[in-house]
Formats: sequence, C-alpha cells, structure tokens
Amino acid sequence: MIEITPALREQVGCKGLGVSLFSAFEQQGVEQVHGYLANVLEDCRVEPCINSTSSRVIRSINNALSSLVRGNSLDAWSDSELRAACEAHPELIFGHPERSKRLASQASKVVEVEAFGHLANSFHGCSVTHIRERGGRGGKTPDFKIGNDIYIEVYCPDEHNPERDRVGNELDAQHGCVKMVISRPVTGSASLPKKYATNQTIARVVGAKRDNDQTVLGCKNILWLDVKHKLQLMTCDTAPIQSVTHGGNAYIGCFGLWHAFYGKTGESILPKERYSLKYDGCLDQDTYLQKDKDGLFRERPYMSAAVISCVDRNVMFLNPWCETPLSRNDILALLRLYHLRPEYSFICPETLLQEISAQEEKIKLLLDPQRICASYDTAD
Repeated sequence: MIEITPALREQVGCKGLGVSLFSAFEQQGVEQVHGYLANVLEDCRVEPCINSTSSRVIRSINNALSSLVRGNSLDAWSDSELRAACEAHPELIFGHPERSKRLASQASKVVEVEAFGHLANSFHGCSVTHIRERGGRGGKTPDFKIGNDIYIEVYCPDEHNPERDRVGNELDAQHGCVKMVISRPVTGSASLPKKYATNQTIARVVGAKRDNDQTVLGCKNILWLDVKHKLQLMTCDTAPIQSVTHGGNAYIGCFGLWHAFYGKTGESILPKERYSLKYDGCLDQDTYLQKDKDGLFRERPYMSAAVISCVDRNVMFLNPWCETPLSRNDILALLRLYHLRPEYSFICPETLLQEISAQEEKIKLLLDPQRICASYDTAD
C-alpha cells in the first residue's frame, strides 16, 4: 500500500511524471493505492533514473489518462477499472497463495485503461467505446470498438508461473541486504524451454489467443498485446533477429515475438541461445525449427494488425494475409500512437510480404552451416 501524499506527488512529479494519474486519484477521492500500482509508484519514487521501467510505465499510463478525462473527470468505465486496480484485497497480503494472481489481475485492468486512452488519443474524430462482455463467439467479445468497423482485443500475457514461484522462494531463502536471483519470466528456467527459447516465447505470448478468439468476422480486428506490465519486454525483443557482441564474438538470437505473428511452423529456422556467428552452425543442435504452430497472423484471416506495447514504447505489425485489412487512414491513425517505434514496426502493406520473406532469408543465411564450414576450409 502507498499513501497518495503531497510528498509522493512531489517525488514523482519532479521527474515529470504522474500529473494526470494523480489528478485522477484526486477526482476519485483515492487516498491509498494497493497492489500492483502501489508497487510501481513506490519503485518510481525511489528510482533516480527517469527512464527506469517504473518511470516509463507511469509515463505511459499518464499519457493514456490525459486523453480519457472529459469535463475534469474520467469516463465511467475507466473510472471503475482504475478504482478496481487500486483497491485493497485480502489476497494482497504478503505470503497469501493468491497474491500473484491478484497483482496480475490488477495489472490487466491497468493495461485495458491504458490501451483505451492511447487509442482514443490516436483516432481523432472517431468514437472509441468500451464493449460490455456479453458472451460473443466462443463466449468472448472484443474489448473496444473504433468507429463502425474496427474491434480491439487487449491481451496481457502472464509471466511463467513456476518461474515466478521459484524466484520468490529463492529470494525468501536468502539473507542480507542484497538479494539476487536470475529469472527468465517468459520461458522459465527448465532445460528444454531454455534450449528452445524462441518456441517457448511464441507459446507464452500468443498461446492463449489461439483458443480464445475475440475477433469479429468480416470486420477489422486489432490485437493490443501488452508485454510491458508483466513481462517487461523491450521493443528490441520484437525484432526478427537480435545480436550482441562479447569479447571477439558476435552472437545472434531470435527472441520469438516477431515469429509469434509471422513465423511458419516447420520452415522458420531459429538459432539456439547465443548462437555464435564465428563458431556455431555445423551441428544439428545449433538450430531448430519453429514448432507446432504458425504465426498468429497466418491462422487468423480477420486479425488485421497487432500493437505490441513494450516498456520503451509501442510497435505495430500489420497482417499481410488478412481478409479485412486496415485502410490507409486507419494505419495513419495508428501511426499517431503514443511513442510508436517505426524502425521495429512492419507497417507498409505494399511491401509487407517482401519484408517478411527478406527477414526469413536473412536468418537462414546467418544460420547456414555451410557458411561456417566454408570459413574453416578457407582457413585450412
């Protein structure tokens, strides 16, 4: 729990954060915040860096709330969700077996309010409305509607539950002022998920959406995928391929977010963790194929696009196989999204298929074992 005091407002506000958030609390008469938002505000208060994860989270929430205030008050739905995200619950007591689930539920409410605000701020002149749950196809309905023909579903995947429990247990067992645990919140730390991390990431970030389809047939549908609040992923994790240099070696990897939408099972080739461009590639276990499922876009003919909300801004992916593509005006509206990162986005319909193919071919070239073996022959 954290008290919304003048001192807290000053400590957070001196970093240029929280004006609209604290204003919303004041309008609601909220004097104490419990659970997830309390943790974020406390981290933001004590963290000196203005670009810390907690500061970026508060900055994004603040921007979203600024567009939801109408007549000096929030709309009814946002007000209700924000209140629910701040309320005290017995499950929030440290040591309660349901504490993690309660914190995750509060985070999901914050995500929906945040997505609602950012979309309302981007689609000027269009109505953005919350849709009441009324048991649609498969028992689910989308979360928001834009204008007459765009539907939004919001999804915030949870971190790996056994990994969360393992980290908690290891921290509890440590003594002293400084405690440290290495965590893999997306894949977990078991041997097989570590070895085939990209496939595990694909399953984690979109797995639940395969059996929980909230798209509206014949209409434009956008998935708002939040990987900020629970998984704390960065925009670079959305790239088809990543690299890091260490000493004299360059290592590459495919995190899995991009392949979760565009990859193809049995064809997309993925490197093992920290694949060395200098040495790896001659052994079968150096690479593996995308397993079990195609990318979500290949499976969903009515999913027009996805917005991936990361710690350090937002990324947009368009679906080239969609039967109900976004119009150019829709795309231009989404380009106004809060802190969009175009260099990580795939947003040009005219060249999208070629871009996807080019990325896959680049990865195949980098992982070609003959490239490594040829260099050995030349050296000999």
